[in-house]
Amino acid sequence: MNKLTQLFTGLVCVTLLLAACSKRIEKASPAPEETITLPNTKAGLGASAEVPVGADYKLPKGVSVVRNEIKGYDYRSCECQASQEHCAIGAGELVRLCLRLRNHTAAPATVTLPAGLIFISENKATQNGLLARSETLTIPAGATVAYNLSLFCLNADRKVTVSGDRYRIGPVTRDADLVTVMLTLGEKALADEHSKAVAQEAIWEVTKGNVLTAAQHSRIAQLPHR
Repeated sequence: MNKLTQLFTGLVCVTLLLAACSKRIEKASPAPEETITLPNTKAGLGASAEVPVGADYKLPKGVSVVRNEIKGYDYRSCECQASQEHCAIGAGELVRLCLRLRNHTAAPATVTLPAGLIFISENKATQNGLLARSETLTIPAGATVAYNLSLFCLNADRKVTVSGDRYRIGPVTRDADLVTVMLTLGEKALADEHSKAVAQEAIWEVTKGNVLTAAQHSRIAQLPHR
């Protein structure tokens, strides 16, 4: 009889323990959902005062910006004169910079500036610049070469770049709207003022968060090819 009583008591205890565990499981609060914050690809574009974001870019090993200084273009101080086509790169009009690169190695260095590379103004009242198409440069061994760099404006409401403005090399934009515009402009000549104005209008439109109108697409389509 004692054994039966002990067995019965044991079964009751196990049953009560399982019931208690079940209640605890039912009352457990659900795990919080993970929040994923996507980067703001429009940072530094249009009216944004934030620092532009994108893929990191670095010059090749052995190549540097002279004195780590990039200034607004000044024909009186930049070794690449406005009339010299061999050192003129880029396609914009509103952001013009003198870019001096030094090759510290004993062999020629190839530098590729990718399409979408942003040059960031140190003064947030002055516009940031966009390189709309890739440029490949060859710098002789041990040489310093100056380039007249023309860029498109990324901030319609900011001041135009002047000779005293300072810039630094920023990231390569990943903004889908800007990338689409650059692909559309990729085979266009962008050699005359009208073509550059059409391209600049399209870039401003998307940096404001808008989509290109049918009229803007039409104007781009009519631009001459390279």
